[in-house]
Formats: sequence, C-alpha cells, structure tokens
Amino acid sequence: MPDERLNFLGEYSSPEHEIVILGVVAKARGLKGEVAFQPLSRQPATFCRYRAVRLGDGRGNFSRPIPIAACRVVKNTVAFRLVDVETRERAEALVGCVIAVDARDLPAPEEDEYYWRELIGLDVCDADMKRLGAVTALFDNGAHGVLVVAGDNGEEFLLPMVRSVISQTTIDGRQLLVLAPISGLLDANRDA
Repeated sequence: MPDERLNFLGEYSSPEHEIVILGVVAKARGLKGEVAFQPLSRQPATFCRYRAVRLGDGRGNFSRPIPIAACRVVKNTVAFRLVDVETRERAEALVGCVIAVDARDLPAPEEDEYYWRELIGLDVCDADMKRLGAVTALFDNGAHGVLVVAGDNGEEFLLPMVRSVISQTTIDGRQLLVLAPISGLLDANRDA
C-alpha cells in the first residue's frame, strides 16, 4: 500500500493497460505543490505534452491518471504540478513515487523512430540473415543507444544502435535488427 500521505490520490492498483515509466519524483519545489524529476528520456520537453500521469508506489501499483496542472522544463529537469496537489506538504508526499503514462498516450513515433521498449525481444541477425540472438535490454552511453543482446550460444554482446551498424527491416511481417557486416564487431563487443 502506498504511503498514507497519498490517500488524497485515491486507490492504487495494477493498471489495465501497458504503462511506460518516465522517472521518479526527486523533490518538492516551492510552496504551491510543484515537484521535479529527471526524466529517463533525452527530451525532457516531451513530458509537458502529456495531459495526465500515473504515480507508482514502486511495487507495481499505480494511481488513476492524474491531470497535470502545470509543467515546465528547468535545464534538464522537469518541474510540474498535478491537479489537487497545491501545497508543499502534498508535493513532499510524492517524493520517491514513480511517474508513468499509459503507453497508448505516447506520441506516435516518426518514420525511422522507435521506442526502446519496442526493441526488447527482437531478433538480431547478421547480413546473411543468420540469427545471432535477441535484444534483452538497452542503455544510453551518452553518444547513442546500446543494445544488449543475448546470443543464441549463451554469450551476451553489446551493439551500438547507429545506422552504420544496424538497420531495421521487416521480413515476413516480423521486425528484425540486421547487422551491417563490420569485421570484428561481435568479437570486440562480447561479454568477456
């Protein structure tokens, strides 16, 4: 059960739809209910497009969608206020809560764009369409995304998510990530 100080938000439960976690409330700002967080996205301004968010208790339970009353970007941090959160005390009660949105509320990606969550589980093949493994995770190294691939032979390897290395194609209605033939890439990036 979430902190009793959050009772004003109503019941927490497992969401009926897929949700996407955007970050965690880091601190209260000011006296009028504003909170701040560092978004997981490289584009913090995108957060201000959402009309509502869900707050999570860290155990897989989330609030109903709560409308966003105000939002702004301060450097790389998002500061926002929720409807019914109008005091510093209520804002402080939100510190540590997970911030999420319903996946269906995400903006549609542009052509040649994707959400990282869509890549998890995709097959990775070489240029000859030989399956090498599947994507299990992604992370950002500061310059670009990196795919973590569980190889079919039990090894794990890392692949930079850049056009010169990976092209995204559709074969038989199934998405595959196909490696460009770069000599030594797999050997250099395999887990030791």
